[in-house]
Amino acid sequence: MLEAYALLRDWPDSSRNGAHMVILNACKAGVAGEIDAETVRATFAAFARRNGIIVPNIISYSRTEGCRLVA
Repeated sequence: MLEAYALLRDWPDSSRNGAHMVILNACKAGVAGEIDAETVRATFAAFARRNGIIVPNIISYSRTEGCRLVA
């Protein structure tokens, strides 16, 4: 979450919008333990898809499943 927060914090002012604010606040809340990491991940993935910055296949890690590819 810290990496996502850093990316969003450095996002160009001219490209910031309501969606940017939502995910930035979600990352802050996730770091503070106010919302779960999966919620932050899903919110960030949606933001990334809309902004063309998502990698089609990424590796995800969960305590129960270990590493897995996510399409």
